Amino acid sequence: MPYQLRRIVAINIKNSITRLPSGRVAELDPRGGVLVIGENGVGKTTFLRLLPVFYGATTSQILRGSGRDSLIAYLLPDPSSCVVYEYERETETDLRCVVMHCQSNADAPEFRIIHSGFREDFFYDENNQFVLRDEYPRRVEEMGFEVTRKLMLNQYRSVILNERLSTKEAADLRRLAAVHSLGPKPLTNLEQIAAAMANEKINFRDLQNIVIDRVSDSHGDATGPEHSRRELKKSRNDVIQWLEAHDHMVAVSTAAPEAKKLKEKVDLVKGLHMELSALKVAVKAAISQIEREQGELKERKEKRTEEVSTQTQEIEEAIALLEALLPPLQEAAAATQSKVATAASRTAYFTKINVELLADQEAAEASHKSAKSSKEAELAQLNQAGGDVAARKFARSQEIEIAYTNELNRISTARQTEVVQLTTLQSALAEQQSQEEDALQAPVRLTDIPNEINDLNVRAGSLQAAFEHPVASQKAKTELVNARSEVGTIRTEHGTAGKKLLDAQAEERRCQLEATKAGERLAVHGQQIQAIDAEIADLKARLDPPTGSLLAFLRSVDTQLWLDTAKVIDPVLLGRQDLAPYLALNDPGTSAQAGHSGVGGIALRVSQLEVPSWVDMKELREQIGRAQDVLVEKQRALAETQDIAQKAGKALGAAETTRAQTDATLALAGTALGNAESNVTRFENVVIQEEQACKSQAEKQLVIVKKSLEALAEEKSSLEGEAVGRLRALKAEFKSQGDRLSGEYNAAVLRLSGEQELAEKRRTDQLTALEADVARELEGLGVDPVRVGQLEGEIQALGGLLNSIAANRHEVASWRKFRAEIEPNLPAWRRVAQQAKELLDSETNAHAEHGRVLTSLENSVRLEFQAIDNKIFTRDQEISSLKLLRDGPLSIFDAHVPSKLHVDWDVETLKLKVDAQREQLRIEALDLQAKSRALRNLMLSKAGGVQQWVELREKELPDEQTLYEHEWFCEKARVLVGWFEPMEYGPYVDQLNKEMVGFMDLASTFVGDLDLFDRRIQTFNTQLQNALSDTAKFERFRDLSVTVRSGVSQLEYLNVLRKMRDVSLSRHSSWRTHSVQERELPSLDDVMLVRQFKDILPVDGRVQVNLSEHVRLECSLVENGQTRRISNQEEFQAVSSNGNTALITAMFLMGFVQMIRGTDSGVRLTWVTDEVGRFDAGNLESFMRTLNDHQIDVISASPSVDPALARQFSRLSYFENTGAIATTHINAEEDFYVED
Repeated sequence: MPYQLRRIVAINIKNSITRLPSGRVAELDPRGGVLVIGENGVGKTTFLRLLPVFYGATTSQILRGSGRDSLIAYLLPDPSSCVVYEYERETETDLRCVVMHCQSNADAPEFRIIHSGFREDFFYDENNQFVLRDEYPRRVEEMGFEVTRKLMLNQYRSVILNERLSTKEAADLRRLAAVHSLGPKPLTNLEQIAAAMANEKINFRDLQNIVIDRVSDSHGDATGPEHSRRELKKSRNDVIQWLEAHDHMVAVSTAAPEAKKLKEKVDLVKGLHMELSALKVAVKAAISQIEREQGELKERKEKRTEEVSTQTQEIEEAIALLEALLPPLQEAAAATQSKVATAASRTAYFTKINVELLADQEAAEASHKSAKSSKEAELAQLNQAGGDVAARKFARSQEIEIAYTNELNRISTARQTEVVQLTTLQSALAEQQSQEEDALQAPVRLTDIPNEINDLNVRAGSLQAAFEHPVASQKAKTELVNARSEVGTIRTEHGTAGKKLLDAQAEERRCQLEATKAGERLAVHGQQIQAIDAEIADLKARLDPPTGSLLAFLRSVDTQLWLDTAKVIDPVLLGRQDLAPYLALNDPGTSAQAGHSGVGGIALRVSQLEVPSWVDMKELREQIGRAQDVLVEKQRALAETQDIAQKAGKALGAAETTRAQTDATLALAGTALGNAESNVTRFENVVIQEEQACKSQAEKQLVIVKKSLEALAEEKSSLEGEAVGRLRALKAEFKSQGDRLSGEYNAAVLRLSGEQELAEKRRTDQLTALEADVARELEGLGVDPVRVGQLEGEIQALGGLLNSIAANRHEVASWRKFRAEIEPNLPAWRRVAQQAKELLDSETNAHAEHGRVLTSLENSVRLEFQAIDNKIFTRDQEISSLKLLRDGPLSIFDAHVPSKLHVDWDVETLKLKVDAQREQLRIEALDLQAKSRALRNLMLSKAGGVQQWVELREKELPDEQTLYEHEWFCEKARVLVGWFEPMEYGPYVDQLNKEMVGFMDLASTFVGDLDLFDRRIQTFNTQLQNALSDTAKFERFRDLSVTVRSGVSQLEYLNVLRKMRDVSLSRHSSWRTHSVQERELPSLDDVMLVRQFKDILPVDGRVQVNLSEHVRLECSLVENGQTRRISNQEEFQAVSSNGNTALITAMFLMGFVQMIRGTDSGVRLTWVTDEVGRFDAGNLESFMRTLNDHQIDVISASPSVDPALARQFSRLSYFENTGAIATTHINAEEDFYVED
């Protein structure tokens, strides 16, 4: 029989007893039904679980409820372990082998299909070794058989069940399915039936899950209840935030009038800023003018400084030359005076020591020596007579004389030293007195006073003239003339500024009108695009039918197959999704004549009918094309209008700036005109005041000059008296010093004279005592002592005279040398000294005169520079005041204003004007800040789009540290005002609408899923009823029916969600979303729906519907004359315990199989029913016969053989502990026999 599984071959699979690969090749033939027996734990159930894998069932589906989680890796532990499913297709010779291995390092199967029946040598080589999974494909191909590529489970299922996938490999899988599929038609979801029958603990919930799997979008790989759950997932906080953002947006929108006033306030503050900037330009111009004047004064001072410097340098050079000459002259004069003073001192000394007497004594020295010799000879004779007395006397007297001589020499030397010291000190004192007397000349001030007296006399004359004929300053006169001229200039500029303001206001109105028109055109284009979008959306909705509709089905198959039928189909039916269409091309006896179409049991000739337009949708596509062309044109016009609107906005901004500048210029020109006119009056008053001040000042200065003259006369008399007194005091001081030196000298001379007298007295006393001693001795010897004494006295006198001559010989020599060498030159020396003194006095006077000239020059230059410095100082004060204005109050005002505007730059006027403008700016800026803060607090009161927009724009602002306070206030206010422009708030309003549409779309999708589920349940129920009506019944049951219904329509909140779906369908347009912004806030009704949607959402934001809970599966039957209804698990279990539940399950699944396989399918299936002991003999016989009638074979397992049950199977297979399978054919009329 074609299209059936022939056998299952287990190659080296795991032995459940030894837990090792069996090393065997065991096979099982399921055809005709097989009862598998064996000891508990031998692996019967595990082996039978491999059967649903052939149909593509997943491990999770097979093991559901078993408590196990591994099947493939458990049974196929070795790379050579595999399971081979041999099946036939169209004929008994058209065989295929599905080879299943376990994936490397994964508990998942992999498949290959061999275009051949099973051969053991595919997997067992000549060396009696099992072939590994990576080696057998090449071995089979070398034998000449085709082997497919490796297939994963989902790919294999697509091939074996001939499913239609929508993946990129679908074409290749369809090609494989055409060659290797189990049946000629798709068998989608068949794996679910196979897995359900193999499940040990199938219950009522499992039957519901099969329905859900059938009608849901996910198939096959579902591992839990998630595939039966529909969820609307939206964070409740997101919806709350949207509502808060909407409410906040509404509150902000109501502040538009305040924003307009705020914009006007910004313009006012900017206007004040412009006016102050213009004042700063005026201050800069004034500073430049004064700096030029100051530069001229400094240049004049520098030029005069150079001239004075040259004169001063010449005078200083002359003074330096004189200063270089004076020291030699002073030294020469001092030297000559010192020589003269030294000579005079020597003369006085020689006179004092009576040097001439000493010279006479030295001339008579020879006679004195002769006389002394004769007397010494006579004394010698007497001393001879006296023996050694005389010698001793002589020796003693010599000692006395020597000591006396030495003392005299010491005293003489000391006296000479005192004389030399006195002479030296007197010379130095005289020289110092001369120098200080020379230095003590008349003060320079005495020289300056006459000049000052002359200057004051001249000044008094000029002041007298100014008093009698007062005049204003030339500056005041010039300023008066300039002020009168400036009035005319500024009046002209004021008229020009007024005309420019009128032009700027006209331009601003024009730009405002252009911007308004551009906005209106934008709105018109937007409305037109919305209308076209809606039209295109409607046309596309008609072009793209919903999934599951009749039109979608027709589009999915070849047009030629249903073209004739289309001519008689009511277009109203095309959108319905509950008709379950299918192609009935192979039903016998249904082929229609050419040009005819069969609808139900009627065949119509449709060749004369026109093909409906909805078949190719040509007209609809043409309409869409035309609408899209119009849409493109409108979008182009919208882009052009947006560009025009942007340019108009920029032009409007520029016009507003220009108008603000001209406003500031006109205001400044008005101020300047008023100042200029007041300046004329002020300068006229200044001229009068200066004339009065000139007369008053001259009178005051004249009094001051007269007092100065009197003071100078008194100063001159005082200075002259002070000079005479200083000279007298100097002479008295030096006389005192000379007297002190003389006193010190006289005291020294007196001291030395006393020492000399003491020496002479000591000598006399010693000699007297010696004479007395000698006289006594001589008298005793008979010598006349008187004569001896007389002789000795005379000799002593002569010796003393000779000693004095010897002691003063150097004095006499010096005197003689002085008389020969110095005394003759002394008159000449006196003349030279006088001449040197006169030359020194002349040069000293010349030096003093140059000093006086230099001082006079310095004084005159000082006065001249003082006048210049006063002017420079005045200019400095003006510049400082203006710079204080520029760098202080006006430092922050740098806006562009006309720089050639004539503005009076009087400091006081400017300061008053600046202070007034700054005070007004401060007040307006604070008001602007307060209003901005209030609006900003409103805009930031809630987190959301407005807050994010404000924070984003504020981040784009320049650093606050780079702006000044009022500029920062303006920038922040400008940001807030900018929000109320449609181009700014539009995207956020549009985003609100989009988010709301997103909520509506979520609800629409959720409702659509539930509605689709409802329709699929209805379709499934219809198909199931049809299938059950064609299904053979169990004899035990009568009137068995299965009804499937959906309960999702009873959900309480579905009404709100359906309203949201209606809004979504009315608003949704994919073209519109990208082309036009919604600038209107959502309607109150839409917002109310969102609020209700928020109330529906739970805290976690998940609105979940478990479809399995809303599947109403109900079975009804008549058993033993009693009607039973089964609608839940308890009622399902309450059915008779002899296997009725299994029969009902089988009945349900057979109906399901009929839906999948079709009534005319030739595919024979194999089901696994574990533990047939649940059936009694009667039920099992009815069960087996009914399944056989529906081309379904059964494999069941039991630990032992019950003959009453076993006779219902055609084979009995025994699972041995070694892993081998022994199969026996069963005949109900004969004994069992074992198949070789």
